[in-house]
Amino acid sequence: MSRLDAHQVAGNGLVARFVAAATSYPKHALLLVLLFTVGLGYCARNVRIDNNFAQLFSVDGAEAELRESYRKQFGADDGLLLVVLSPQHPEDPKFGKLLAEISEREGAKPEMRRVDSAAVTPVIWSDEYGSTFLAPAFGPKAPERAFDQRVKTLDSSLIGGGRLMSSDGKHFVIAAELRPEIDSYEKLVGPADQFREDVNAAVGASGLQVEHSYAGIPYTRLGAIASMQGDLLKLAPLTTAALALLLFGFFRRVLGVVV
Repeated sequence: MSRLDAHQVAGNGLVARFVAAATSYPKHALLLVLLFTVGLGYCARNVRIDNNFAQLFSVDGAEAELRESYRKQFGADDGLLLVVLSPQHPEDPKFGKLLAEISEREGAKPEMRRVDSAAVTPVIWSDEYGSTFLAPAFGPKAPERAFDQRVKTLDSSLIGGGRLMSSDGKHFVIAAELRPEIDSYEKLVGPADQFREDVNAAVGASGLQVEHSYAGIPYTRLGAIASMQGDLLKLAPLTTAALALLLFGFFRRVLGVVV
């Protein structure tokens, strides 16, 4: 007998023993298949070889070169969490206080590099004596000014404050920048979810009518990954049913499908 024939006989014997064991203990075999399937589902959902956002979503081309140039000049924005607040009454001092409370609380977290908003980011002001000073446009630390003047001063700011509010003063942005080392899905999902929970809780506890929505690359990517995972999980029963029908067509027995 040749070496190849010996391997074939050994392989057939192993398969025969496996089939005999599965047919002798069908319940145990079904349990093992179920555990194996659940294990594969867990790995598909939680295990990734390379989940660095900068590499996971990178593509070659002019757009990638422009983005790389932007990252070198201004830094990475993969960890920039944004929430847009649209209050029903933006002139209400309580909203400025809410804006400041959220910004200061989030800025004190160790995972945050910095937090900017109209209530904590300073702009240049001038008083009646011609002196200039730095202070935010809204919140408890802002100078006493009319709402229209606050909006005008912030909108015309040359040091970035105008990016934190719409020109009409109806929409406000809180920009929370995570530390650079938070650069993967596992590291990002916790702080991003916590940021969203904190903002939702603060807005709900304020009693103000404030619409808010979340933006930024992290939430876009987390949403895309969650959507893909959801689609895969939804397709799992259909794939299993199709495979079961295929196996039943081959073996014409339910036991053949189970094994």
